[in-house]
Amino acid sequence: MSSIRYMAAVNSSIFVIMFGLGICFTYLPDKMTRLSGSVTMSGFLASAFGLTYILSQYPLGKIADRFGFRSVIIAGFLLCSLSGLIYYSADSARELILGRIVQGVGEAPLWSLSPILLALLYPENKAQVMGWYTASFHFGLTAGPLAGTYIADFFGAETTFLGFSAASVIGGFIILTLVSPKHQTHKKSETKVGIMSIVRPLNKSVLAGIVMYGAAYGLIVSVIPAFMLSVKNMNHSLTNTAFSLSFFTLGIIQIFSGKIVKTHNLKQILPIGMSCIGAGLLVIIYNSGVLLFIGLLAYTAGLGIFSIASMLYLQIKADSAHAGASSGVYFMFWGIGYFTVPFVIGMIRSADLISVVLLFQAVMLFAAAASLVKTMKN
Repeated sequence: MSSIRYMAAVNSSIFVIMFGLGICFTYLPDKMTRLSGSVTMSGFLASAFGLTYILSQYPLGKIADRFGFRSVIIAGFLLCSLSGLIYYSADSARELILGRIVQGVGEAPLWSLSPILLALLYPENKAQVMGWYTASFHFGLTAGPLAGTYIADFFGAETTFLGFSAASVIGGFIILTLVSPKHQTHKKSETKVGIMSIVRPLNKSVLAGIVMYGAAYGLIVSVIPAFMLSVKNMNHSLTNTAFSLSFFTLGIIQIFSGKIVKTHNLKQILPIGMSCIGAGLLVIIYNSGVLLFIGLLAYTAGLGIFSIASMLYLQIKADSAHAGASSGVYFMFWGIGYFTVPFVIGMIRSADLISVVLLFQAVMLFAAAASLVKTMKN
């Protein structure tokens, strides 16, 4: 019964905070564009998040392995709440970047530790419970942008950041009240483990794919919304609707992926997911209207497929005694991609070149898919 309560608590808490993040989803890159005067500067929002995300993943995983997951996760919620307050009060691009740095540390345990913890609780249904967790994550992002449109219309765009801050506190409170402090997933490990000892057994094409997956996710939460608003000239309401539908699709895909992704079909599922991301990005670059919506759906479907398959791959390879550290390494590679590509776009400072960089990213996604096909045969 306690494990059921724990799963409900974790899934509901992540839904609430992602609902809050969805509320300000398009308003954060738009505020960056207004304060900096350049649409490409939105890439720095993802990069600032990604940098601290990378640096904090492994240490937080080690701390969680030693002292338990609960306190680390609650601290993450509180840091996210602080970042929302920074966004609300910011009157310069630098302050927005500071907020993203704080949010990067805060979200690190929410992304990596929570789904792995559930996988340890339900070892016979790892992919399925991780699928439900990540689906709850993206269902929150589905509902949030729709609510954000109304909140901005009635109370002003700046109040959407307060919504994110409040939702973060509520999410942390759910964990605090519904999860027992003594609830442990495994005994503390007496052996030390380094990053290379975790990385060495992993397929290098899968690691490269995880980097590309991180880059693709970084684009969809920063550059692509700004691209649609400024280059495709879509309004906030339509853009919010588009991303709500996309994240809903992502959530549904992750639920079904949790049911169909198995150890024996990973070699097929991983390249399929990566190819869907690349195909969706091509459609987004060169189309508008209905086709652009279709491109977003394909893009997010690919994210959903690859995320579940790659996390299952990690669980197959990982030692349960070092699950936190192993998950930290996974999301460290994810964060490298999340940081690098949006950062490059932010450095370009030319809206006219965004399409060229996105096209190069699509080519790299297809190359990663081809590498997975070649190396996963065995």
